[in-house]
Amino acid sequence: MDCVRFDLIRFDSADSFLPSLTFETKPQGKPTVHSVPRMATGVPVFPPARTLAFHDGCFAESGKNRSFGGEAEADAAGEASSGAVALECPSRSFPEEYFRCGPRLSSMESVDTLHQALAGIALAVAIAVALVVAFLPEKRRWRWLQGQKKQKLRRQEEGRHTEPNSRGEGTRCRSIDASGDPRTAAKKEFLSRAGDDYGYGGSQLGHIDGWRPREFPALQTPIGHSEQRTQGREGGIADGHSDCESSKSHNDNGTAFEREVYLDYAGAALPSRSQLERAFAAASAGPVLANPHSSGPAASRASEDIEKSRRRVLEHLGASPGRYASLRLPEGPRSGQDISPQPPSAMDVHPGYEVLFTPGATEAFRTVAERFPWRPGGVDRGGGGGGNEEKRSIFAFVSNSHNSVVGMRAVALRKGAAFCCLTPEELQQLTSVGDFERLEDRVLENHSVEKKCQNNNDNDKPHNTNGPRKGCGRHGMREHRRHLLVFPSECNFGGDRPDAKSILAAARKSGWHTMLDIAKHAATDEVRLNQLDPDFAALSFYKLFGHPTGLGALLVRRPSVEVLLEASTVGGGHYQGGGSVDLVLPFRGYTVPKPGLASLASGTCHFRGIADLSHGFDALERLGGMPAVHRHAVSLAGELARRLSEMRHANGRMVVRIYGAWAGRGGEHRQNNGIGPTVALNVVRSDGSPVGYSEVSKLASLHRPPIQLRTGCFCNPGACQRALGVGEETALEHYRTTGHVCGDHIDLDGGTPTGAVRVSFGKDSLWEDMDVFVRFLETTFRNHNPETSPVVTGGNAPGHCEPKSGPEESKVSVSELYLFPIKSCAAQRAPKWPLVLPSGKLRYDREFALVDRSGTVLRLQKHPKLGLVSPVVDLEAGTMTVSAPGCEDLVVGLSETLYHGGENAVRVCGDTCGGRVWGDASVSDWFASFLGIECWLARYDSSLATDRVIKDRPGFSNEQPILLVSESAVATLNGVLSEQDQPPCTAKRFRANIVVKGHTTRGGHPASDRCHGHAEDEWKTVRLSRNHRLEFSVEGDCPRCAMVDYDPETGQKGKTLRALASYRRRNNGRIVFGIFLRASEGILPDTSSLGAGNGDRGEEGSDAGTIWIREGDTLECKR
Repeated sequence: MDCVRFDLIRFDSADSFLPSLTFETKPQGKPTVHSVPRMATGVPVFPPARTLAFHDGCFAESGKNRSFGGEAEADAAGEASSGAVALECPSRSFPEEYFRCGPRLSSMESVDTLHQALAGIALAVAIAVALVVAFLPEKRRWRWLQGQKKQKLRRQEEGRHTEPNSRGEGTRCRSIDASGDPRTAAKKEFLSRAGDDYGYGGSQLGHIDGWRPREFPALQTPIGHSEQRTQGREGGIADGHSDCESSKSHNDNGTAFEREVYLDYAGAALPSRSQLERAFAAASAGPVLANPHSSGPAASRASEDIEKSRRRVLEHLGASPGRYASLRLPEGPRSGQDISPQPPSAMDVHPGYEVLFTPGATEAFRTVAERFPWRPGGVDRGGGGGGNEEKRSIFAFVSNSHNSVVGMRAVALRKGAAFCCLTPEELQQLTSVGDFERLEDRVLENHSVEKKCQNNNDNDKPHNTNGPRKGCGRHGMREHRRHLLVFPSECNFGGDRPDAKSILAAARKSGWHTMLDIAKHAATDEVRLNQLDPDFAALSFYKLFGHPTGLGALLVRRPSVEVLLEASTVGGGHYQGGGSVDLVLPFRGYTVPKPGLASLASGTCHFRGIADLSHGFDALERLGGMPAVHRHAVSLAGELARRLSEMRHANGRMVVRIYGAWAGRGGEHRQNNGIGPTVALNVVRSDGSPVGYSEVSKLASLHRPPIQLRTGCFCNPGACQRALGVGEETALEHYRTTGHVCGDHIDLDGGTPTGAVRVSFGKDSLWEDMDVFVRFLETTFRNHNPETSPVVTGGNAPGHCEPKSGPEESKVSVSELYLFPIKSCAAQRAPKWPLVLPSGKLRYDREFALVDRSGTVLRLQKHPKLGLVSPVVDLEAGTMTVSAPGCEDLVVGLSETLYHGGENAVRVCGDTCGGRVWGDASVSDWFASFLGIECWLARYDSSLATDRVIKDRPGFSNEQPILLVSESAVATLNGVLSEQDQPPCTAKRFRANIVVKGHTTRGGHPASDRCHGHAEDEWKTVRLSRNHRLEFSVEGDCPRCAMVDYDPETGQKGKTLRALASYRRRNNGRIVFGIFLRASEGILPDTSSLGAGNGDRGEEGSDAGTIWIREGDTLECKR
């Protein structure tokens, strides 16, 4: 019996190192696979099974007669058996050049070769396993063996539940009885409506449920995935349960991490694992790339990669020159000719686009703004009157533009242009030459009368042109026009899309130049620039496929290149240096720029990132291209809009208010193909009051699995203000009074939202991602009880307890006393410490802070090493000694007459207060050296108060001078942490000044009772027993942020805030723990009674503005 060896030959790709394949064939039966090679990572080379046929001496794909034989086919044909023999080969679809027929072997040779190979492989594997197991510690060895068993069971389970997709390949989308799981039933119902639009079933990769867990192991897994066993469990923060049994995964190093739900594709796409592997393999194992400005083979390769990527960008965006573009005469100044896209049967004569790589879309807008030949107007180009006075340039943009577009306005105004901001409705009405003429007349008339623009023409001289601008269709001659209209083809706020094609066509006939922001549109849909026909377009590639970041492109219509070069040819004062020039004469002041767009690129481009673009485009093509991405993402956005529009509180009110294009839509997603897959919304309580976006974002991050959203105005203030009904005057007043900026924590202003929540889908989104978000809203914000006031978690108010009967007054003792001399740094425990009146704060508590160069206070959650900085105040010496691991102690003087630096505004949690840089350069160097960030020590100074300063702030504390927590409250929390398999914490984690113990439970309830372990919630006043003149008023609960997640001693992050959110969240969304105290107004210590038998006189000296508090003091607390 003869055997045939088929070898996998070398081919140019990331898999070029694969070993050969050997098959044994039998004329009358199925062949046996001798070996199945694996990649170096241990992943099988061949995923799902394919069928090949052996015929005429070579293998061919069954039914397609495609030869894999190559040159050996003729030699083998005469000796092969007749007919086809089916080969079940676990192989991928390799192109035919990857296989060739090898020499024939005798049966004995084949068997001997097989036995020797198998014996050698078995011996090597046994030795390797024995060595690994022998050298592993006993505990790790046990874990490793358990892991192997789990992997075996997982593979068996996947084999039982794998279903074929539309191409006959296996996926991990299980067919589970819908009656057993409502989530599965909902997904099956969605799939029946979405059809082939969802999931890429017909793509090279197969259905998304099969490859998403492999390509994105850190993200939520689909229903039926092998690691997801629990069906129908509701996730959330209230009970700590996860949406899946295994909410954690492990990276290649064995480190556990929590899977997340990613819903911010409008912010950035995610690069797939295979895309990054290919990019890194090409960079590490491929040829060397050098600076393309150099000469030599490595530089030539870099230049070739840049040109290949440039062509790839043009192909992807439909921006390549037409087939017959070279037959057309060069396009001169704009004419009235209608160059709207020709019918498909006509020859393509579009001139195409040039590509200038930039650091991003924002840089592309800046380049056009600075290079566009703006004209201040009023110059007689004809030289002698006659009505040839040029028009003032107009910069027009749309109110729902990204602020990168709005930023162009400052450059246009500086160069003498007028500007006009259009509403989306006004933009859509610009469909004819007459519409643009009326817009021009209106803008220029308003500009001349109201003088709104700010001109700065001292250094910007009028620029010459090559001749008059001719023709504006039937409306006659309009000379010397340089107007620019910029708008997005898709709004990044709510997915709205204008009829860009008709608007751009009318603008071209009217003599206007146009620029299209396609950054959001191109991320999830096909963009054909040859059909849209703008002069300029901008995008960022990380929006498309995640990697590389910091790379975008400016696309310029070829005839419009001269527009951007017009100012440079007459010495427009632009920067010219680096790679943008051909000749520079330093002494003569003479510069010759490079031709074309190369003169706009001053430095070395990101050539390595540009080379990686091909891997991103390949990833999109494997999904079926951008039309498939759009259908997939829009199907999810439509489903989200449908489910949110149907969600109601028990009293019938809507839970969610949707803005933008998806408002009032949903249902059949095929009706929504003209909308982007972005849904902007705000959550509304059952009484109609809005929920702030900060509350939604915080609780989403604490959800299991955590949800990544975008909140605020998304760098689109115009669309945001329009959606919320907030006028510009209101926004300006809010900024002046509160300092509110886009995306900060100030999410409500007098009950009105200042921003929104954005959910955006992309190429890798799952139905499960959308479903997790919907159920998060249902379990967290929907009120199920029509008889109750609006509450926060499924009709229950976990942060509130009804008042219980009990004594009106209780006593507790001070068990721990802390001050925090430097904000966010370690605490100083003090057996006794002076309290300053009338402010009521502990002396030197939070009097210092570390600030960055912008004046923002460094906080523990962003700089965990702050917890290792230990300041200790010596009252007698008047110094503060600061220590940190590996550093010599730093001694800082506290005397007010000592040195200090400049006066600065210091920002603490968004609020502004006064501070002075304290200490000389050695102080800042000490902190910067340990923390690894440039920073300065600042001391609070109330005398620097301004209109926007909280003048009565007690130092750098967030709200009030004293923070109190109880040991019983900490014990209650530790019970919750234990239920969630988290380590316990101590009172130090909450950075309280006073920790109390004693009878702090309500009505005899145990401290372990979540609702009754916080008796301090009902206190109204707290009084020092040994001195009744010192009384504190309770100013409210202390809202908590992610800082409580960090252990103050180690800097390690835990899940404390998530545990608190499960039972300590108020109706206003705040997660609270502890209470704020402030000394009652008018209280001063009675110096006549101080020191009567208690030694206070000697401690306080003659300072009548302080009183001492000690550990062990009794506090009387009244309800």
